Amino acid sequence: MERGKDDPSFSAFVRHSNDSPSIIKIVAGVLLVPMRTLMFFFIALCCCVLIACVRVVFRGKDAIRLSQKVFKLHCKAVLLILGVKVSKPSNLQSAESQFMHPVWVSNHVSYMDIIVFGACFGCPFVAKWGVRGAPIVGSIAKSIGCVFVKRAKGSTGTGAVAALQAYGKGWNSNDGLAPVIVFAEGTTTNGKSILRFRSGAFNASQAVPVFSIKYKYHNFSPAFDSLRMSWHWPLFAMEFSHQADVSFVGISQQQQFSNPEQQVEEARRAALSAQQVHLVHRSTITYITVSQLQKWLIL
Repeated sequence: MERGKDDPSFSAFVRHSNDSPSIIKIVAGVLLVPMRTLMFFFIALCCCVLIACVRVVFRGKDAIRLSQKVFKLHCKAVLLILGVKVSKPSNLQSAESQFMHPVWVSNHVSYMDIIVFGACFGCPFVAKWGVRGAPIVGSIAKSIGCVFVKRAKGSTGTGAVAALQAYGKGWNSNDGLAPVIVFAEGTTTNGKSILRFRSGAFNASQAVPVFSIKYKYHNFSPAFDSLRMSWHWPLFAMEFSHQADVSFVGISQQQQFSNPEQQVEEARRAALSAQQVHLVHRSTITYITVSQLQKWLIL
């Protein structure tokens, strides 16, 4: 029996966009994709050069703080060339006051989330250990103070908690450093669902500001759910414009809850109410291959 789009086991990864290339999109892609790709790498190289200069002149937290400012400018430039308009939190002043907390949490829709939060706040992020060695990206990530975590199959997440706690101990809001953003779902979804949040960030800090992010689009969804990067990037780059909406949901405090699971669940539901999307339990998710998705969804 074939499984369809309504099957809850992979509903969080079903694409909700028109990915079929039209004549207009193909013509636009011929012009936009090479131009935007070249400009993206040029801006990234400029960012690396500027950060390298910063690290030659400055040391310690001064170098990280200035690198984060360079990263913020880099992210704004990337959003500009990609035609992504960002709608910042309406309660922006309240959101920025949360810089006194070292760890933030958000849902995760696309690799563009990092660029959006970077453009808004200059935030470093939690990344897999392998990102450290990636060309350009790894250099920028290390310079802005990203937290790298080794993820092993079946791990309990204690490594992530320890890494975030270490970051929090060395972090002081008076130093001008941006908080680290944790994408608590642990993977990207289609933006129409929210998976169960992982508890690492909530166990690492007494108070955790919670954000949510969603995208508005005409044809192609920025969600990095089931398409390979080799397909996703050109289809994304040929779109004329997108909009990213960032919302500040509130602060989740450990002392308000009797157990950690209750805190995690409440934070997820708060993000859910801000987005008005579907709640999906991780226990119902079956990880599937791209070929299976293409067969079931006829992509």
